Amino acid sequence: MKSLKKAVLYGFLIWLIVFAVSFLIFPIHESNRTFFESIMPVILSIVVSFFALKYLSIIESNFIKEGLYFGIIVTVVNWLIDALIMLSPSPRQMTLSDYFQDIGFTYFMILPITLGFGFIANHFSQKRN
Repeated sequence: MKSLKKAVLYGFLIWLIVFAVSFLIFPIHESNRTFFESIMPVILSIVVSFFALKYLSIIESNFIKEGLYFGIIVTVVNWLIDALIMLSPSPRQMTLSDYFQDIGFTYFMILPITLGFGFIANHFSQKRN
């Protein structure tokens, strides 16, 4: 992995931006939960795509492997931050099962996005050579 520190930082920033957006549009959650649940994966995919491009732009080789590792780290960072908030005793406390059904499973979309960007970067890298 080229930069574990950057991957963890970007993972945190992804979580923070998505959380901030969810906080700003939370009234939609109350009035139209289905729409809210449709918006959040779109926001997540946009933010992950931005940071995947940013991360992969510092890479010179092994794009597919780097995209995979980046996706795994970002996913784990997001799960860990959520666990601190959602699984600990608090007004938002959820069971692990409820968490994965409501929020946690959505993070699995990070891996195909970052891996896809790794394949694209690899493809264009090979065309340049």
